[in-house]
Amino acid sequence: MSELSDQQREQVRRNLDFKRNDVRAWCFHVQRQHIEDYFIHHSRLKNPKLPKISIHKNFDHYLLRSIKDDLEKFVFPYHQELSDIVVQTDWDMKHTIEHWKMQRVDEGIAFQLADAVAWFNQKHVPIDNCKDMDLRDYIKSSMEQDLLR
Repeated sequence: MSELSDQQREQVRRNLDFKRNDVRAWCFHVQRQHIEDYFIHHSRLKNPKLPKISIHKNFDHYLLRSIKDDLEKFVFPYHQELSDIVVQTDWDMKHTIEHWKMQRVDEGIAFQLADAVAWFNQKHVPIDNCKDMDLRDYIKSSMEQDLLR
């Protein structure tokens, strides 16, 4: 996206069509690294020797919990389970998708759409029919109940 001209980017934005029933777009604001670092270095961590992967899995648990209803409403009409979902993500979400017991595949058209949506989101350019969700407070406060004394 950064290599495109302003005119080309505007054309991409206009062509993003999330009005169809079989396509969904979400923008999740989570600050994963910030929240995980907060717990890794917190003085009240219940188990100071807790591996980082456990904190990562705890984060994944609450991230999925916060979007699960939306995902289930999306797959229900297709008679699918969450484990049937095939996700196209970059490598930083690989373990999350595994924790969720979903299938991950390398780049494809969904990945390209997500890349465009993320670019516009980063630049604060709204995308029609893209659900914007700020999950930072929910995830952090939920993790505090699990991980801190």
